[in-house]
Amino acid sequence: MAQRIPTPNEVVSALTAFPPKLSVLQSIMAYPEFVFEESFKASTGVTLIPGPNRMLLSLMESFEASMPATMPTLIPPATAKPQTASELGATPSVETPKPRRRFELT
Repeated sequence: MAQRIPTPNEVVSALTAFPPKLSVLQSIMAYPEFVFEESFKASTGVTLIPGPNRMLLSLMESFEASMPATMPTLIPPATAKPQTASELGATPSVETPKPRRRFELT
């Protein structure tokens, strides 16, 4: 797996997507760990365990991959009509006070 730093365009598009992909920012933080682990493996042949930033990156990526499946249950469809208390058949239990006017002439 060739790790690289994301370009500014990739960062902006990931952060403006819905839901935002914050793992792009974490991949910038995890890049030095990746370089160190790969150079250590190339020089000694020993594979190190992933560092904390790389573990957080993999956790964030797996969470973000599962988000599109859960988002429709959290957000109502755009065609849904908002329901008010009168549409639901409920009566308000507390009267709403009339707004006070700042300068009232009588």
